[in-house]
Amino acid sequence: MPCFGEIDASGAEEWRQRANQGRERRLSWTHLTLFLLSRAVPKHPLLNAALIDKEIRLYSDVNLGLAVNRPDGALLVPVIQGAQELSLEDVAAKADELGAKTRENKLVPADMLNGTFTLSSYGTLTAIRWAASIINPPQTAILGVGRVEQRPVVRDGLVVARWLLPFSLTYDHRVVNGMPAMELMETIAAMMNDPDHTFG
Repeated sequence: MPCFGEIDASGAEEWRQRANQGRERRLSWTHLTLFLLSRAVPKHPLLNAALIDKEIRLYSDVNLGLAVNRPDGALLVPVIQGAQELSLEDVAAKADELGAKTRENKLVPADMLNGTFTLSSYGTLTAIRWAASIINPPQTAILGVGRVEQRPVVRDGLVVARWLLPFSLTYDHRVVNGMPAMELMETIAAMMNDPDHTFG
């Protein structure tokens, strides 16, 4: 079951721009979103689960799959193991490493095992804001995110420019109902509103 929305990412985008000044590895929105998921998903355990043989299995580790397109068109999902224990720098480094291994066709089976939640980022595309991502079985959810862009919004009766993150969350209704699933995005939105605390 997919749901769609967008989050005001202005504070987090301003933090990202400041953090990237003078950095060798620039932080992308894929990096930030993976880190946000690593901290938010444990608060919503039915989204860090699997449905296997009609049994719901909950996981303590957050093993984040990252959907990566290979140049030949293949879509592979390498996994950042134990992401809940990693710093933002470590998550970014691991995502870059796995992305490079995918594009260079150097992944080994161990790189793609034991994922518990998947991120699909299509922020490099300019014509697509939302897409209904397909859950990676036996996981129970996948988050898709589009390009963070400035858009006009109304705040206190005034039209202002804000950085917005479009997202789609697809979840398995056999495991989790709509409200508990969608509360994940409320958690992420609250974390993004306090970037200094969230990202350090």
